[in-house]
Amino acid sequence: MPGTPVCREVTECGTNVHGEPICKTRTVCEDGSSSQRCEDRQVCENVPYTDQQCGYEQVSYTDNECGFEQVPYQREVTGYRDETRYRYETRTRTVTRYREETRCCETRTRQVFEKQLQFQVSVHFPQNAVLTAGDVEKLNIVLETATTKTATVSLQSVDTIWLYKIKSQTIVGAGINIELEATAQWDATTAGPASIKNAVLNWAPTVKRFQFSFTDSVKNAKITSTYKVTVLDDKGKKLEEQTPSADANGLVNFLFAKVKDKKSKIKAVLQVSRTGRPLVGSPLTFQMEVALRPVE
Repeated sequence: MPGTPVCREVTECGTNVHGEPICKTRTVCEDGSSSQRCEDRQVCENVPYTDQQCGYEQVSYTDNECGFEQVPYQREVTGYRDETRYRYETRTRTVTRYREETRCCETRTRQVFEKQLQFQVSVHFPQNAVLTAGDVEKLNIVLETATTKTATVSLQSVDTIWLYKIKSQTIVGAGINIELEATAQWDATTAGPASIKNAVLNWAPTVKRFQFSFTDSVKNAKITSTYKVTVLDDKGKKLEEQTPSADANGLVNFLFAKVKDKKSKIKAVLQVSRTGRPLVGSPLTFQMEVALRPVE
């Protein structure tokens, strides 16, 4: 049977390529059953190997350093901008235009006076057209047609107290005699209830009173008008009475003093009396009833 292996360390020495001595130790094992006797013996042999040695040495080199410095430079830049420029110029041009026209002859007639006639006019007013001191009337007598033997005139009333119209006209030589007739300008139709305009009875909230207003269209210096306004309740009982006056424009406007309740159910009765020479049937008296305008 083989014996137990016997191992030993063997050191081997030599030199390297530079001639320097070097040594290596290795383990050698042998079978224990061998009858050979082993002993330590130094054996040397040359074994080639490569040995690297590292070290430091001064070597010249170039070192690059980087930095920044301000250096003036120039560069070309091309820029653009929009510009609108104006200038004043006076320009003229010659234009020839044409249009078609049809022109007609127009015949005009004008009156040429071949003769001149003169008449002395006499106007006779009627006896009933009586004027008092300070009365002024304006009338126009217009010559309508005339020949050496005949003439026709017309009458225009400008500002008169009486209403005039021509009753007759005659020619005596170079004169014209005109006789007038006069009638009153105002009667029960023109100076009656129809002459009272815009009669209103209403509640005035700003003063908290009932007010009454109307306009009298009869404005004649020769006619005198008086007014009486009576306030009645819904049962006909008289609550208040006023006698107002009209201004220069014929406007009458006043407030009731006694009737102060806004909820009162009332009505007004207006009585008008007129007198004057230009009034037919003078004196003229009439009355009219005015209802209360609903309170809002």
